[in-house]
This record gives sequence, C-alpha cells and structure tokens, in this order.
Amino acid sequence: MSKSLVLMIGVAMGLTLVFSSCGSDDMEDLSSMDIPLAFLSPMAAGDYIVKITITAADIPNQIIEEQNLAIVEGLNRTYEVTVNDVPVGDQREVNVEVFKGGNRLFVGSDTVNISSGENQLAIELIGLLIINISPSAATLPAIGATMQLSSTVKDEKNQLVPDAIVNWSSSKHTVVSVSASGLITARDNGTAIITATTSGKASDTAEITVAQEPGLINITPASATLEAIGDTMQLSVTVKDEKNQPIPDAIVNWSSSKHAVASVISGLVTARGNGTATITARSGNEYGTTDITVAQLPITIKITSANPPLINVGRALRLSVTVRDPRNNVIAGVRVNWTSSNPSVATVSSTGLVTARANGQTVITARSGRLSDVVSITVPDTTDPSIVTGTVSNGDVRIDVNRSNADGFRFDFNEPIIGSIRLTDEAGKDLNWIANVSGQTATLTAGSARRLAGETTYKIEIDVRDNANNTTKQTITFVTDIKR
Repeated sequence: MSKSLVLMIGVAMGLTLVFSSCGSDDMEDLSSMDIPLAFLSPMAAGDYIVKITITAADIPNQIIEEQNLAIVEGLNRTYEVTVNDVPVGDQREVNVEVFKGGNRLFVGSDTVNISSGENQLAIELIGLLIINISPSAATLPAIGATMQLSSTVKDEKNQLVPDAIVNWSSSKHTVVSVSASGLITARDNGTAIITATTSGKASDTAEITVAQEPGLINITPASATLEAIGDTMQLSVTVKDEKNQPIPDAIVNWSSSKHAVASVISGLVTARGNGTATITARSGNEYGTTDITVAQLPITIKITSANPPLINVGRALRLSVTVRDPRNNVIAGVRVNWTSSNPSVATVSSTGLVTARANGQTVITARSGRLSDVVSITVPDTTDPSIVTGTVSNGDVRIDVNRSNADGFRFDFNEPIIGSIRLTDEAGKDLNWIANVSGQTATLTAGSARRLAGETTYKIEIDVRDNANNTTKQTITFVTDIKR
C-alpha cells in the first residue's frame, strides 16, 4: 500500500515523530515519541538539507531523497513524500539527518508503528548545533610530529557553545592518533580522517596526511680513498625526518662534483682519475656529502732501457720508468728518485738521463716510495791500447846494440793486452827473439837467437788488443849504434 509521508519542519521546542491519518478532519496520533537533543533553542532561519531513512528488519533501507528545505523563522514548512509498500502494522525505524552548509548538524532515530492507512510523518527540529574543526586538512612531516586541532561549536544562531562536549576519533589509529583534547600524533605514513562529534551528534572531519619529509641525510662512509683507477665503492645513505625517524624507500638523487675524478650511480662510486670529488646525496630539500679521493697507489715500477744498455764515454742515455696501480693502470707524474752506484762511470739526473763518464759498469736505481727497479749500465772501452813507455821508439837511431842484445826490449801499455810482438831485420825477416805479451807488458829477449849488429836498421812489429777488442798495430823502426 502507498503511504504518504509529510515532513513538517518548523520552530518548536522538541523533536516529535507523529503518525496520523491524512483522511481525518481531526489528526489522530497513532504513535508519538520524542527524540531529545543536547541543546534546546529555536532553530534559525535558513536553508537546510534533511534526509529521512525508513528501515525495516526484513527489507532494504528506503531513503527519501535529500531535500533542500528553507525555514522561515516563526513558520513551518511541510514537505510531503510518498513511500510505497509500507504495510499497515509494520514497525519502522525512522532516521533523520540534518545538514547545513556541508556540516551535519543533527542525526537521530526512533521506531514507529504503522497503525492505519494513509499516514503522515511530522518532524519538528529544534536545538541544532554546528561544529567546525580547524584546520580541516593538514600534513605532518615526521613520525612523532604533533598538531593541536581546535573545534568550534555553535548553535543555530551562530552563537558559541562554550561547554559543548566534543569527542575525537581517528579512522586509522596506526596512521594518526588523536587525544581527548584533539592533539593528533603522526604514527605512520598515510592518511586518516579525524572526526569531532558533539553530544548533540553534530560532527565535522579533518583529513590528516602523514608524509615524512627528509630532515637529515647521512652518507657512510663520511670520506674514503680509492687506490686504483676503476676501483668502486658502494656508499650507503640514511634518510631521516625531523624527528630522527628513518624514511623507508626515500628517493635519493646522487651527483658528483668532478665526474673526471669519481662518478656515482645509485651510490656506487667509480674512480676515474686522481683528485678529490664531493659526492652528494639529495632527498627533498636536504642533502648529505662525502669526499672521495682517488690517489693511485704504486704497486709496480719498471725501468725501460736498451738490453743490455751500452753507452760510450761522453754519450748519454735516457731511461724511462713506468709505475702502475693495483689494477695495472699507469700512474702519470709519479715522483722518482734516480741514483747511480758508481758515479765515476756514469751519472744519472733527476729525470733519468744517464751520462757515461769512464769505462766500467754501474747500477742505476729508480725508486718511488717503497718500490724500486734497477738496470746495469756498461760504459765500454772504445780506445785502442797505447804504449806508455818503451825501450825504443819509432825512428830512434844510435840504439846501444850491446845493451839491446843483453836486456832486450820492453813496452808497457795503458791497459791489459793480448796479442803478439816480434823483431825483424829491415827486410822483414823474423829474428826469432823470444816474445812475451802478458798483462800490460810486451817484451822481446834474444835468448839463443841471432844478435843485433851495429849500424843496422831493425823493426819491432806489435799487434795487440784490449779486453774490449780494441786493437793496436804498430811498427817501430830503429837504427843501432856502432858496435863497440
């Protein structure tokens, strides 16, 4: 059966749900009950939205569409709606909600019995309260951060209600908790709805978001040194909010002040060249830094030279040295100290220039820190052996023949020699004198061989060489004196 429900809103001193027959001249109350409110005062004029829901245990809710009802002070407004299929004798629960300016001012309910045919529902609304939360939305930047919410309760005449009782609640206590006084505390990232409700069932909400913002960034280690080009190091970063609480999954952007020294990708640092670079980790408006020094560590040192290195007296030889780091990269500009074990044979400059001073051998050492390498330098003898002193010289005349026959001939050289020496007549015939070449001396003695004659020309032929294979070939011609 179709039922006609008439909504009557006016200024009165109570809320009454009344069912009576529309067809009767005298309205007969079939069922009447009061829904008390916390504050009873005349309802102000204005535009209100009223929503009525009629429910039964065995059927879905019937919702009378929200209606905008203008109330003029001192006058009633009646709104008639028809609700289908409401059997006589059924019991219904009637729920009433009133809104103004987006705020829910009132909610109330009671149960009525449908006792006769066509019925009307008369609702008188009084003592409405309005509550506002400030701020209506906010963001907390750190776990543990707090904020005091304030609530303002006013009556329908927009007058403050100073002793209004306000109850606070949170939709997500694990995100935002709220105390009995409206103090909210951030517990975890997310969003929660904070509701303030008066004893008159007026309510307002505030949307509170917890979104941790970086307040502190620490990079570990605070500084480091890489000892080879190509070496890598993973930096770790901790991002915390202003309450020193870690921010999980914080977005961090990495950068290097000198990419030619050290590059960085996702905190992984790679050595590119010697020097110092500042690595920066930035999240939000905060950043942290660490200084990365690339200083190639010498591991090996090697002298490059001819093999075997030979230089003649007065000549120079440039030696070079290669120093490498643990990854076998060449280290440029390494300071090297050069020394010679025998400077009288060869000297070496600070840049590795070796100069031969005399025949012999020396060891050249290149040293860098605890590393060193050596090379032997030989300065070969390139001069021919020469006679320092001799019994006779080329072109001599009036050589004492008796002394020569008795003592023979002796020639001393400037260095050890090997080879031969012989005595011949002017025609080149060997006189077969006894020859001896040993050490630095060559001698001829007559022995039993043919003696020299007076006033005769003779020749001494010398063919010797030194240890470096330098040779001397010399013929000494002389003339004897008159034999006495």
